[in-house]
Amino acid sequence: MKIGFYVLVACLTLTACSSAPTHYYTLMPATDSLITPTVVPFQYELTTVNVPAQVDQPQIVVRQGESGVQILETERWASPLSDEVRSALRHHLRLQMGRADSAGVARDSGLQNASIQVDIRRLEMVPGHYALIEAIWSLRNTRGAGPRRSLSCTSVIRQEATAEMSALVLAHQQLIRELSVRIVQTVIPWMASSDYACPN
Repeated sequence: MKIGFYVLVACLTLTACSSAPTHYYTLMPATDSLITPTVVPFQYELTTVNVPAQVDQPQIVVRQGESGVQILETERWASPLSDEVRSALRHHLRLQMGRADSAGVARDSGLQNASIQVDIRRLEMVPGHYALIEAIWSLRNTRGAGPRRSLSCTSVIRQEATAEMSALVLAHQQLIRELSVRIVQTVIPWMASSDYACPN
Protein backbone atom coordinates (compact mmCIF):
# COMPACT_ATOMS: atom_id res chain seq x y z
CA MET A 1 0.00 0.00 0.00
CA LYS A 2 2.83 2.36 0.91
CA ILE A 3 4.61 1.51 -2.33
CA GLY A 4 1.48 2.34 -4.32
CA PHE A 5 1.17 5.65 -2.49
CA TYR A 6 4.77 6.60 -3.29
CA VAL A 7 4.35 5.61 -6.92
CA LEU A 8 1.26 7.83 -7.16
CA VAL A 9 3.10 10.77 -5.60
CA ALA A 10 6.04 10.26 -7.98
CA CYS A 11 3.74 10.19 -10.99
CA LEU A 12 1.96 13.36 -9.92
CA THR A 13 5.30 15.08 -9.32
CA LEU A 14 6.63 14.09 -12.73
CA THR A 15 3.41 15.24 -14.40
CA ALA A 16 3.60 18.63 -12.67
CA CYS A 17 7.24 19.07 -13.58
CA SER A 18 6.70 18.06 -17.21
CA SER A 19 3.76 20.45 -17.79
CA ALA A 20 4.68 23.29 -20.12
CA PRO A 21 4.40 26.77 -18.57
CA THR A 22 1.70 29.11 -19.83
CA HIS A 23 2.84 32.29 -21.57
CA TYR A 24 0.71 35.45 -21.78
CA TYR A 25 0.91 38.09 -24.53
CA THR A 26 -0.49 41.55 -25.12
CA LEU A 27 -1.09 43.72 -28.17
CA MET A 28 -0.20 46.87 -26.24
CA PRO A 29 3.25 48.16 -27.26
CA ALA A 30 5.97 48.48 -24.64
CA THR A 31 6.96 51.99 -25.77
CA ASP A 32 5.33 55.04 -27.35
CA SER A 33 7.11 55.33 -30.69
CA LEU A 34 4.96 57.99 -32.32
CA ILE A 35 4.02 61.28 -30.71
CA THR A 36 2.08 64.01 -32.56
CA PRO A 37 2.92 67.52 -31.29
CA THR A 38 -0.42 69.00 -32.39
CA VAL A 39 -3.97 68.20 -31.29
CA VAL A 40 -6.67 67.47 -33.90
CA PRO A 41 -9.47 70.11 -33.98
CA PHE A 42 -12.24 67.61 -33.24
CA GLN A 43 -13.17 64.94 -30.72
CA TYR A 44 -13.39 61.26 -31.57
CA GLU A 45 -14.87 58.13 -30.06
CA LEU A 46 -13.88 54.51 -30.72
CA THR A 47 -17.34 52.98 -30.36
CA THR A 48 -17.11 49.35 -31.45
CA VAL A 49 -14.29 46.89 -32.11
CA ASN A 50 -15.30 43.44 -33.35
CA VAL A 51 -12.99 40.46 -33.86
CA PRO A 52 -13.85 37.09 -35.46
CA ALA A 53 -15.35 34.57 -33.06
CA GLN A 54 -12.94 31.87 -34.27
CA VAL A 55 -9.94 33.69 -32.76
CA ASP A 56 -11.66 35.49 -29.88
CA GLN A 57 -10.45 32.88 -27.41
CA PRO A 58 -8.26 33.04 -24.27
CA GLN A 59 -5.79 30.84 -26.16
CA ILE A 60 -3.95 32.05 -29.22
CA VAL A 61 -5.25 30.44 -32.42
CA VAL A 62 -2.96 29.87 -35.41
CA ARG A 63 -3.68 28.68 -38.94
CA GLN A 64 -2.55 25.26 -40.15
CA GLY A 65 -2.60 24.62 -43.87
CA GLU A 66 -5.52 25.66 -46.01
CA SER A 67 -8.36 24.76 -43.67
CA GLY A 68 -6.98 23.87 -40.24
CA VAL A 69 -6.45 25.82 -37.05
CA GLN A 70 -4.61 25.02 -33.84
CA ILE A 71 -5.57 26.30 -30.39
CA LEU A 72 -2.40 26.77 -28.37
CA GLU A 73 -3.29 25.93 -24.78
CA THR A 74 -0.09 27.35 -23.24
CA GLU A 75 0.03 30.53 -25.38
CA ARG A 76 -2.65 32.97 -24.21
CA TRP A 77 -3.78 36.58 -24.42
CA ALA A 78 -3.38 38.67 -21.28
CA SER A 79 -7.03 39.77 -21.63
CA PRO A 80 -9.88 38.93 -24.04
CA LEU A 81 -8.64 39.43 -27.60
CA SER A 82 -11.36 41.98 -28.41
CA ASP A 83 -10.20 44.03 -25.39
CA GLU A 84 -6.56 43.69 -26.46
CA VAL A 85 -7.35 45.02 -29.95
CA ARG A 86 -9.52 47.85 -28.61
CA SER A 87 -6.92 48.94 -26.03
CA ALA A 88 -4.11 48.90 -28.58
CA LEU A 89 -6.15 50.86 -31.15
CA ARG A 90 -7.23 53.40 -28.53
CA HIS A 91 -3.59 53.80 -27.46
CA HIS A 92 -2.34 54.49 -31.00
CA LEU A 93 -5.22 56.82 -31.83
CA ARG A 94 -4.46 58.89 -28.74
CA LEU A 95 -0.78 59.18 -29.66
CA GLN A 96 -1.48 60.25 -33.23
CA MET A 97 -4.41 62.61 -32.66
CA GLY A 98 -3.05 64.29 -29.56
CA ARG A 99 -6.18 63.75 -27.48
CA ALA A 100 -7.87 60.86 -25.72
CA ASP A 101 -10.99 58.99 -26.79
CA SER A 102 -14.03 61.04 -25.72
CA ALA A 103 -16.14 57.99 -24.82
CA GLY A 104 -17.55 58.30 -21.31
CA VAL A 105 -16.12 61.76 -20.62
CA ALA A 106 -17.51 65.28 -20.83
CA ARG A 107 -17.31 66.65 -24.35
CA ASP A 108 -16.61 70.11 -25.65
CA SER A 109 -19.89 71.27 -27.17
CA GLY A 110 -18.02 73.54 -29.58
CA LEU A 111 -16.15 70.70 -31.28
CA GLN A 112 -17.27 68.20 -33.88
CA ASN A 113 -17.14 64.53 -32.92
CA ALA A 114 -16.02 61.61 -35.07
CA SER A 115 -17.34 58.13 -34.32
CA ILE A 116 -14.99 55.28 -35.30
CA GLN A 117 -16.15 51.68 -35.63
CA VAL A 118 -13.76 48.82 -36.48
CA ASP A 119 -14.91 45.39 -37.68
CA ILE A 120 -11.98 43.01 -38.03
CA ARG A 121 -13.00 40.29 -40.48
CA ARG A 122 -9.72 38.32 -40.40
CA LEU A 123 -7.00 38.17 -37.77
CA GLU A 124 -4.60 35.43 -38.78
CA MET A 125 -1.30 34.03 -37.56
CA VAL A 126 0.61 31.60 -39.78
CA PRO A 127 3.77 30.57 -37.91
CA GLY A 128 6.89 30.96 -40.02
CA HIS A 129 5.04 32.98 -42.65
CA TYR A 130 2.95 36.01 -41.72
CA ALA A 131 0.41 37.79 -39.54
CA LEU A 132 -2.58 39.42 -41.24
CA ILE A 133 -5.46 41.75 -40.41
CA GLU A 134 -8.40 42.51 -42.68
CA ALA A 135 -10.68 45.21 -41.29
CA ILE A 136 -13.63 47.31 -42.34
CA TRP A 137 -13.64 50.59 -40.44
CA SER A 138 -16.35 53.21 -40.51
CA LEU A 139 -16.41 56.92 -39.70
CA ARG A 140 -19.41 59.07 -38.78
CA ASN A 141 -19.55 62.70 -37.78
CA THR A 142 -21.99 62.76 -34.87
CA ARG A 143 -21.84 66.38 -33.79
CA GLY A 144 -21.38 69.80 -35.34
CA ALA A 145 -22.98 71.93 -38.02
CA GLY A 146 -24.03 70.50 -41.36
CA PRO A 147 -25.48 67.14 -42.45
CA ARG A 148 -24.39 63.91 -40.85
CA ARG A 149 -21.84 62.03 -42.97
CA SER A 150 -20.38 58.53 -42.96
CA LEU A 151 -17.52 56.72 -44.68
CA SER A 152 -16.53 53.03 -44.72
CA CYS A 153 -13.09 51.80 -45.76
CA THR A 154 -11.34 48.43 -46.00
CA SER A 155 -7.75 47.67 -45.05
CA VAL A 156 -5.83 44.43 -45.57
CA ILE A 157 -2.45 44.56 -43.87
CA ARG A 158 0.13 41.78 -43.79
CA GLN A 159 3.42 41.46 -41.91
CA GLU A 160 6.02 38.73 -42.39
CA ALA A 161 6.88 36.84 -39.20
CA THR A 162 8.92 33.88 -37.99
CA ALA A 163 7.47 30.87 -36.20
CA GLU A 164 8.21 32.24 -32.72
CA MET A 165 5.08 33.32 -30.87
CA SER A 166 6.69 36.54 -29.63
CA ALA A 167 7.46 37.47 -33.25
CA LEU A 168 3.89 36.73 -34.37
CA VAL A 169 2.44 38.86 -31.56
CA LEU A 170 4.89 41.69 -32.33
CA ALA A 171 3.80 41.51 -35.97
CA HIS A 172 0.17 41.94 -34.88
CA GLN A 173 1.16 44.90 -32.71
CA GLN A 174 2.65 46.51 -35.82
CA LEU A 175 -0.44 45.65 -37.89
CA ILE A 176 -2.74 47.35 -35.40
CA ARG A 177 -0.48 50.39 -35.31
CA GLU A 178 -0.57 50.53 -39.14
CA LEU A 179 -4.38 50.21 -39.07
CA SER A 180 -4.57 53.15 -36.67
CA VAL A 181 -2.31 55.20 -38.97
CA ARG A 182 -4.63 54.57 -41.91
CA ILE A 183 -7.65 55.55 -39.84
CA VAL A 184 -6.02 58.77 -38.62
CA GLN A 185 -4.72 59.72 -42.06
CA THR A 186 -8.30 59.41 -43.31
CA VAL A 187 -10.37 60.85 -40.48
CA ILE A 188 -8.40 64.13 -40.23
CA PRO A 189 -8.97 65.29 -43.84
CA TRP A 190 -12.43 63.68 -43.93
CA MET A 191 -13.59 65.74 -40.96
CA ALA A 192 -12.37 68.85 -42.79
CA SER A 193 -13.87 68.03 -46.18
CA SER A 194 -16.87 65.93 -47.22
CA ASP A 195 -15.15 65.19 -50.55
CA TYR A 196 -12.40 63.08 -48.99
CA ALA A 197 -12.60 59.36 -49.82
CA CYS A 198 -10.96 56.19 -48.58
CA PRO A 199 -7.23 55.76 -49.32
CA ASN A 200 -6.26 53.31 -52.03
